Amino acid sequence: MEEVNGEGIGQHRQIVNFMKGVSRLRPAAARYTVTWDPNVVLCKVRSWVTNSCDLKHLSLKLVSLLALATGQRVQALASIRLSDIVWTNPIQIRLTSCLKTTTVSRSNPILILPYYDDCQLCPAKTLLRYIECTKLLRSEDGLFIGIVKPHKPVGSQTLSRWLTMVLKTAGIDVTKFHAHSFRHSATSKASLVGVNIDTILKRVGWAKDSQTFAKYYNRPFENPSEFAEKVLAIE
Repeated sequence: MEEVNGEGIGQHRQIVNFMKGVSRLRPAAARYTVTWDPNVVLCKVRSWVTNSCDLKHLSLKLVSLLALATGQRVQALASIRLSDIVWTNPIQIRLTSCLKTTTVSRSNPILILPYYDDCQLCPAKTLLRYIECTKLLRSEDGLFIGIVKPHKPVGSQTLSRWLTMVLKTAGIDVTKFHAHSFRHSATSKASLVGVNIDTILKRVGWAKDSQTFAKYYNRPFENPSEFAEKVLAIE
């Protein structure tokens, strides 16, 4: 351990006082104090007809619906492989990559995609259509591929650009909200419409003992499809 005047750097009185002063002057704050209504984005992507839109709009639609229906980080969405998908009803995506939240004691969440009544907002049917449209273009196992030739697998940065593009197209201020705000919007709506907190924690991959949520909203986990169904419901 590094030392200052014979004391550990984390215990030195002047350093401790300095860091306390910094925390008072610039306290940690959430990135967003408010978030956008998912209905705005859902109305936009709904206008892109799943069975007839081009690859660009189909790609933007799928990543948006997955981001809202699962509440996952862009990193998780970019890690999805075709071999991760279990074609049950609802569809399950068992992420096998090492993610930011992956630890020895906590495995990756299973993404649940129910078949939704509204065909134009159904993440499962959009996924099926996307795979069908790209099967002759792909050469690797990654789900998302580039919109233009040579259609190589894309990563987190590209998906972030796609999500930001959707926000901008939907009229949301992209100088204020970025791709990660999909996670805020999805979980905020899920909580607002009454999804129990254990469902939210499990679906998005937060720890079961997450302090604020677990303390005030600790209820049994019930319907694994509820998170996606509630988030994708236009009111």
